[in-house]
Amino acid sequence: CERLTAALNRPLMRPLAQGGVFLYGNEPASIIRMTPKSYPLVFRGCGRPAVDVENGVATLTLHDLPPVLRTEGLAACYSGHCLAAAEFSGTHAHVHVDLEGLERKGRLTLTTRWS
Repeated sequence: CERLTAALNRPLMRPLAQGGVFLYGNEPASIIRMTPKSYPLVFRGCGRPAVDVENGVATLTLHDLPPVLRTEGLAACYSGHCLAAAEFSGTHAHVHVDLEGLERKGRLTLTTRWS
């Protein structure tokens, strides 16, 4: 999580993280909302992210993941991404990882709640 938090302060991601905070306020969802915009900057052919934010809960879903990425390791990476968003915004968060659709459908869903 520390490295992911540090990545939010590097030249590639800092403008997106700061832009999210400027547009949506200082909460984890602000940074998580920017995932669909940042994803194509670093990944190609690696699925499609979508974000839904409602009532203090951010749901990040990665759709159409190729078989090589359908791993618990990827789930841990994105869980860290959501926790880094919370740390960046100075809040504590809990991330629930839903692996149910990962292997068969190539879908990974992470739900982040913060306080």
